[in-house]
Amino acid sequence: MECREVKENLSAYLDHELDPQLSKAIQTHLGTCPGCFMENQQMSRAWQMLDLAPEIEPSPDYVSRFWTKASLQESRYERLLGRWKNLWGERRLIPIVTVLSLMLIIGSTGIIQQINMQNKLSQIKPDDVEMLQNFDLAQHFETIKDLDVIRDLDSDQKESTI
Repeated sequence: MECREVKENLSAYLDHELDPQLSKAIQTHLGTCPGCFMENQQMSRAWQMLDLAPEIEPSPDYVSRFWTKASLQESRYERLLGRWKNLWGERRLIPIVTVLSLMLIIGSTGIIQQINMQNKLSQIKPDDVEMLQNFDLAQHFETIKDLDVIRDLDSDQKESTI
């Protein structure tokens, strides 16, 4: 027999509630296993101490007082529901809830717009990025094209290609 089985049946063994064959197997195991033997001794001493304790007699009206108190107590659900109703019953919370709702709506709208902008920016091609970086030059192209340095660069490029 295994220790687990002995420990599961030890209380019934001490109360003499087991059939003789199982009781004999537990008794044999207790003779060979020091751990189970110690647990049996401790449980046996605990039962003996309980037998020595005086009987406690409740007062005659104990049962009726107990049920009266139990019926007067609210359950956790009832208390929570009552507090919830009290919170919503107070009109001073309505502006707070309204402001918080508006903040949530505005904040989520801003986040959605930011995500959309990031998606659009991620779709820009590298050529377009270069063009955007040189956008300032493109705005002033008419002024820049008249500069001599640009003409010299253009003529140097034409000569090198020939």
